[in-house]
Amino acid sequence: MDSATLLCIDDRPQMLELRKATLESQGFCVKLASSGYTAIKTLEETSVVAVLLEYKQGWMIT
Repeated sequence: MDSATLLCIDDRPQMLELRKATLESQGFCVKLASSGYTAIKTLEETSVVAVLLEYKQGWMIT
């Protein structure tokens, strides 16, 4: 069975790497984007089950 693919969006590379390590340890496949443009390109090329994005001081799952 394939792992669910998530897209994490944040402009801070350290946060992206932290989220990636945490989510991959839980069995998810994680794609990263540091900008809206990169996120859109990733979504055009990859099917994801959820997008985690920075929203003010927290994270929002859409």
